[in-house]
Amino acid sequence: MSFAMGLFAMTLQILIPPTSEPVSLSEAKAALRVTDTVEDALISRLISAARQRIERAMGLGLVAANYRETFDRWGPRRLKSGAYRLRMGPLLSVAAIRVADSAGSFLVIDPGLYSARIATRPGLIAPTAAGLPEAGIGSGGLQIDYRCGFGETPADVPEPLRQAVLALVAHGFENRDEATAPIGLVEPWLAPYRRVRL
Repeated sequence: MSFAMGLFAMTLQILIPPTSEPVSLSEAKAALRVTDTVEDALISRLISAARQRIERAMGLGLVAANYRETFDRWGPRRLKSGAYRLRMGPLLSVAAIRVADSAGSFLVIDPGLYSARIATRPGLIAPTAAGLPEAGIGSGGLQIDYRCGFGETPADVPEPLRQAVLALVAHGFENRDEATAPIGLVEPWLAPYRRVRL
């Protein structure tokens, strides 16, 4: 799955999706006071949609997943601290950074040229004194593969964010004619996790 994020001429692709949702089907059914199985498929879809809505709005991975960012150049991502900003967080690990040469072939950058700042939101990569090389092509010549999320299991997700998922599920369940629930509906739960300017 890939989608344009409209920031720094980049795309974000999910390489390995989360293995579970931040709330279980049984938890959602309990919150909705549903006891039969007729609506199980719908509720499961609502849980997944609510998670994805929050992740995209907040730049947060809830349960750990693997991502690939593809973009053009480093410049717009550089912070005053010298670190480079990822689209998503909290950062768990960086698998590889690749740069395209003038022929368009991607080469893996030596991990000794950077350090990953684990648990940062958004994820941050700090270059060494040598810096990170630019791409040899004009578009889409930089790739970062990384894993982010609050942890590997639903229990790792902060409770306010789990409650936000449940609230969006409930709204979708009760208002099926609406295309999407307004994200402002869950703002009280999201506010403490909104990205601050770095």
